[in-house]
Amino acid sequence: MDIERYIEELSQETGIDAEQQRQEPVSLTHRAVELWRSGERFFLVTDGADARAVVERGIGNRGEVWTYAEVEVVARIADQSVRDEVEHWKRITNGTCRSCTSTKAGTS
Repeated sequence: MDIERYIEELSQETGIDAEQQRQEPVSLTHRAVELWRSGERFFLVTDGADARAVVERGIGNRGEVWTYAEVEVVARIADQSVRDEVEHWKRITNGTCRSCTSTKAGTS
């Protein structure tokens, strides 16, 4: 998911300056935005509570629902093929994504 390219394309379609779009944050709290990518549906929500609400209402399963934090984690991955694989595994396992750090023995 290339957010910068998406914003640029959206600004061209709507006639709204991309910089203006970046400056006007929209709250997704208690909302789910349905999006499509490569023929696959997914939902963008604010947090885990909103993700649970989408699942409980039968709108989508957890593998289709992405929280802001999950998008942040996956967006840090430079390789698009790796991001695609993460998306694939999240979808088929109805999983969640979170940052995972590890430390080697003897380091902090």
